Amino acid sequence: MRTDFVIVDLETTGLNPDSDQVIQIAMLREMGTQTDTLAFFINPNRSVPAFVRRLTGFDTMDFSQFPTLDEVIEEIRDFIGDRLVVGHQIGFDLAFLKRAGLHIEAFLDTLEWARIALPTEPSYRLENLVPEEGPFHDARNDVQATYRLLYRIRTALSHLPETTQRDLRYLLGNEWDWWQVEALPNIRPSPLDQPHGEPNGGRELVPFSHGWQSQTWLKNPTNIGKNFEEFEQRPSQEAMMAAVEQAYQEQAILLVEAGTGTGKSLAYLIPAVLVSLKQGERTVIATHTLALQEQLWNKDLPMAQQDLPVNVALVKGRGQYVCLLKADEIRQTTTVLNEDRERRIAIARLLTFIAQTDRGDYDAFNPSSREAKELWQDVMADRHACAGPRCPYAGPCFMRLARRKAEESHVVIVNHALLASHMANPVVLPEFDHVIIDEAHHFADVVERTFGMEFVIADFRRILAENTARNGLFDHLKTHPDLFSPIEYLRAQSITLLERLESLENVFIAETPPSDYNRQAVRVTTERFESWQGTRVEKTMALTREAMANVAQASRDIWSAAEAIFGDVIKNDPTWLRFEKWADDMSSYSLHLDQWGPPTSQQVSWWEATHLDTNPQITLRFGPVDVAPLVHDTLWNQIKTGVLTSATLSVAGDFDYMARSLGIPKERMRTMRLPSPFNVRANSVLAIPSDIPDVNSMEHLKELAEFLIEVVPRINGRTLVLTTSHKSLRILADKLRPVLDPLGIVTLAQGIDGPSVRLVEQFKQSSRAILLGAAGLWEGVDVPGADLSLVVMARLPFAAPGDPLEEARLERIAQSGQSAFYQRTLPQAILRFQQGFGRLLRTKHDRGAVVVYDPRIIRSRYGAKFIQALAGPTIVVQPTHHVRQVIHEFIVKGGHDVDETPTNFNYE
Repeated sequence: MRTDFVIVDLETTGLNPDSDQVIQIAMLREMGTQTDTLAFFINPNRSVPAFVRRLTGFDTMDFSQFPTLDEVIEEIRDFIGDRLVVGHQIGFDLAFLKRAGLHIEAFLDTLEWARIALPTEPSYRLENLVPEEGPFHDARNDVQATYRLLYRIRTALSHLPETTQRDLRYLLGNEWDWWQVEALPNIRPSPLDQPHGEPNGGRELVPFSHGWQSQTWLKNPTNIGKNFEEFEQRPSQEAMMAAVEQAYQEQAILLVEAGTGTGKSLAYLIPAVLVSLKQGERTVIATHTLALQEQLWNKDLPMAQQDLPVNVALVKGRGQYVCLLKADEIRQTTTVLNEDRERRIAIARLLTFIAQTDRGDYDAFNPSSREAKELWQDVMADRHACAGPRCPYAGPCFMRLARRKAEESHVVIVNHALLASHMANPVVLPEFDHVIIDEAHHFADVVERTFGMEFVIADFRRILAENTARNGLFDHLKTHPDLFSPIEYLRAQSITLLERLESLENVFIAETPPSDYNRQAVRVTTERFESWQGTRVEKTMALTREAMANVAQASRDIWSAAEAIFGDVIKNDPTWLRFEKWADDMSSYSLHLDQWGPPTSQQVSWWEATHLDTNPQITLRFGPVDVAPLVHDTLWNQIKTGVLTSATLSVAGDFDYMARSLGIPKERMRTMRLPSPFNVRANSVLAIPSDIPDVNSMEHLKELAEFLIEVVPRINGRTLVLTTSHKSLRILADKLRPVLDPLGIVTLAQGIDGPSVRLVEQFKQSSRAILLGAAGLWEGVDVPGADLSLVVMARLPFAAPGDPLEEARLERIAQSGQSAFYQRTLPQAILRFQQGFGRLLRTKHDRGAVVVYDPRIIRSRYGAKFIQALAGPTIVVQPTHHVRQVIHEFIVKGGHDVDETPTNFNYE
């Protein structure tokens, strides 16, 4: 690595170089074997925000005593000279220096190169890459940390396979040469350089005799101090563990409602490990969220298995893995001239990722830039272009490696979608005997999507156009004179299909009723379907179906002809294998398109129009009205044991709604509702203002905003507001931001200020913030401690009208003579309400308040059911001014003596 460089780091009053100012600059210069530094505090000629002072540690510093940037800029210029400038996210620093008149042409960004050299790091924040340095956000320490990171990057680059280094040299030229990397011997080759076939078979599971029971294994003193960092005896955990073990013995289906803090992961993992190992059987464990899946794999499962000879596997959906064949095609065809630098940087990172990863999945790759995300779309495994076991990369293929590992494993961790895919096509996973479904309240929705159809016209047209175009899939086929005409016929039919799909999309855009929203779902009712007879809609749909059928038939004919001409040769040709998959997919799409439209008692069809204000797009969908019989037949009838768990499975202790939704046979069902391990009554207040307007009135959001403006500053932010629509969220954000921002309270609004995952992290890091969320934040927000002290529900979380499947389900219940509201709408809302309340208490030390700003909870006949579903918080129903006082006393002053309101309200 060359040694004529200067590392630069700035601290500023904010992120905007046009309006914010520098408050500190530090530089580290290396010349040969010597280093020297230069640092200044800078007078910004303005106040320094409190959050910046806290972040940097300069809480009490008087910046007015220091020189301005203009007064030291020449000294900075002289120190840098004509050397290469290095920094972590250096573009940020250079923008501030440029405004001061210092233009830097030659620079290197350690953030960019860390992503290339260290492609599997979970975070690229400086403090995560070199945690031994610090404290961070002091420029003097940050330049030292960047200096250390620079050498860590070079070491990582030197450990890359020689072929990967050669690829990076070609892609990045002089930027690579600056590092002066030398290849090391005995480095594991990249999978891209070792194509080979899939090995034969795997080991069968056999019983392994051991004398462990779940309770004794959990308390085994030889385990403590290994993976069990600290064992805390939890009665609820032990009770659940015993119930899970009994379910295995009785071949029952157990539903366990267990909240945060129960330790439910170990409560089901330990029995799963011990029983599956002893009996030589397989348990599949399915989660809904990536976060829980990663927690099970990286933390909880190692704790449960300890040193036992149990095999475990983590398997994800096909599209979560990189396709080595596609990656190699990009590696072979990319030239420096035909790709811009950002794309080449993304490709370089992909190649180092493939060389280093053991998993090869999207979450490990963690693309951050737009180019990296677009590249992933080009290289991800997908059913349209998978050659399966006959692919030249079938051996090292990450997806197939995971599948082979699963075939040899006692415990297999998957997500809900993959389990549902197996239910629809029982070869996706190896056969299993037991299933455990965590976050089970989501499972019915996932099954519905899996057994339905989603046909995104724009996406399908893109794939079709790519294959049809010159130099596309059709042109890459190893051909024969007898195939010239059929391939051109297929191309012509595909072009016709492209035209038909464009017409179909335009027809449904025109059929979409006007809406105030940017997304609209329209159900195909019997009346609507009959009204299409003899119209442009029916004609366009018929022409599209005919064109799709022609493409499907022409594809099948070409494959059959190629088999006859080439024999088994084409079964080892990756391009022909991709074509075979294409032909199968065309047949499947043709069948689904034929099924779409006519309403039946079992299926509902609809279309969704999105981007209505810019570039309208149409998606055709259908789904089953009732997934219960599907789950009953394809899951419960196929396994010995089932365990479903979640913090919200029952409605005030009644599991009937969940059991009906998932088709659980009553004779096999067992239930358990574990008490909260937290002192909910002492640590939480459920506050309901008694004088608030109706949720549908014009005054509701206005008064809610006024309530928040009064309360939030008094508790220093620390507030999560849950709404049921993005429209309400935007209105609240517009009302709150101008008032709270000058007070130093950051307003974070989901979908406006960023995606939910990023906003939750910002909320945790901000000492004074309010987070506004819609549907996605009613669950999954985990902010323990004092960072979250108040949760405000803008209204009770009833599902918004307009969901075609939900409409059909409610109609079906009503037709049976039952109340759709009490059988489905209300239980769904109560479960969501429980999830929202659960955001408050995440550890036994947490305390705070939940405000329900919806008068229906005290004025309707069903309101009490929401309160009864909670684990006994202190309840306060008082006028708004009194509620504000209670919140302040309870949260800020740590008060415990709250005057509770009796729960036998006189409902109107």
